[in-house]
Amino acid sequence: MNPAAYRRQVAAAFQHDTPRIAQELLAVKETAEALAQQRDYLGAVTIYETLVTEIFEQSHLYFDDEARYDDYYEEEAYYPEEEGLDDLVGRCIEALGNCLEDAQADRTAREEIINVLFDVYQHDLHAESGLGFAASAADQLAQYTTLLERQALAKKISVLLADEEEKIGGSQRKAYGAFLLALGKDTIDDETYLRICRETGRTHDLVDRLLTLGRVDEAASETQRFDDYALLELADLFIQHGQHAVAERLVKTRAEKKPDLHGLHVLGWLQKYYQTRGNHVAELEIVETLFRAQPFLRRYQELRALATQLARWETLRPELIAFLEQAGKTTLLIQIALDEGEIDKALHLLKGIAKKDRNGYTYNDGYGYYGYGDIALEVALAAEETHPREAIELYRQYGERLIALRGRQNYQSACKYLATMRTLYDKLGEHEAWTTCIAALREQNRALKEELANAGL
Repeated sequence: MNPAAYRRQVAAAFQHDTPRIAQELLAVKETAEALAQQRDYLGAVTIYETLVTEIFEQSHLYFDDEARYDDYYEEEAYYPEEEGLDDLVGRCIEALGNCLEDAQADRTAREEIINVLFDVYQHDLHAESGLGFAASAADQLAQYTTLLERQALAKKISVLLADEEEKIGGSQRKAYGAFLLALGKDTIDDETYLRICRETGRTHDLVDRLLTLGRVDEAASETQRFDDYALLELADLFIQHGQHAVAERLVKTRAEKKPDLHGLHVLGWLQKYYQTRGNHVAELEIVETLFRAQPFLRRYQELRALATQLARWETLRPELIAFLEQAGKTTLLIQIALDEGEIDKALHLLKGIAKKDRNGYTYNDGYGYYGYGDIALEVALAAEETHPREAIELYRQYGERLIALRGRQNYQSACKYLATMRTLYDKLGEHEAWTTCIAALREQNRALKEELANAGL
């Protein structure tokens, strides 16, 4: 078998102006399939290797080297003629696995198949963004190799991991670890399994095996050196193994070490844990801690519901309000007043944060519940039914500020609030007050007058 002829055939498919390169390469793949059916596995693997290697080198499936990376951004970001090449490579990997499945295949051919699949595995694993070929190749090798072949592969991987010049770390090291565990799934003992997990950073597998072996304290000790997010995932694993109390203890200990905002997600885990188990007393304590660290309306409402259920709201509410007053959280206090129907209190608090801009227009520093909105508008909306005059005044202040900023878009926004003012004046029967207000605005400038006319004002 002379691979050079097939290499030229594959290269030609990339050089010709063809709508689908993958379609042109099917003839090469079919030749390999025919050889495999004749059990000429060495000939088949030679063609498969040539096909996959050339696709990797000629196509834009990967952008590992600087030249192709530049091509992607400077020339074109999409290569329609290369559609289907990834699928073609995937089918080649499966076909090599099928060849390997024949235990009676020639030893030389099997060695070559294993080498090709391992090369594909490494190529995809070490690429900047893998395409899933590594996982597929590893599956074929773990499933269809003999015991001796798996042992040889495991030794090869172990040598790679031990080579300091290779400097394999992070996700790649974890992937090699998973490959080693898959290769030895039926033969390695527990201590070897644990050693591989530790050496390749496979924490989840390590803790899972320790818990399966009943070595709970050792598993708990392993969690101490990981960040919060990893710890929470491991805590869920403890729960899956029925170690609820240990999981709770681990997370509570971590939460106590992080009382600031950085530990909120840890407290969130505890809240969900207690909520799921109906432990409302413990849940209330966690939610209060969360609220004091990061107060906002939804969490206040959550606290109120829990404390009311436990008949503790009358005692807790004054403490929370005093905390917010001391912290200067006036906007949140206004939102709470609105949420609890205390319109008078909301209006009073709003006056406390009102300021005058350089043009004499009233505004406030408070942001609304839904983001960077004006809290005054929330108060005005809530006050329309019971305090219409106060609502009118708030809409007037907001509309005047928009008009002072000038511009058609600001005028259009101001018209919406002016229309609401007119409706409220009508309900009060104060038509003259509205007429006087709108007449003064019409005299300001032509653009505003046009927008008022367009809005029917």
